[in-house]
Amino acid sequence: DVTPARLVTAIITERGTCAASREGLRALFPDLAPGPAA
Repeated sequence: DVTPARLVTAIITERGTCAASREGLRALFPDLAPGPAA
């Protein structure tokens, strides 16, 4: 199944939870971010 993006409000990862956005993922995974936010 694929959930529509508009229905996803958060993401749960091994590092914790974050907002379902690029900024949220960058906050949890700064070591994997390619560079400054575009």
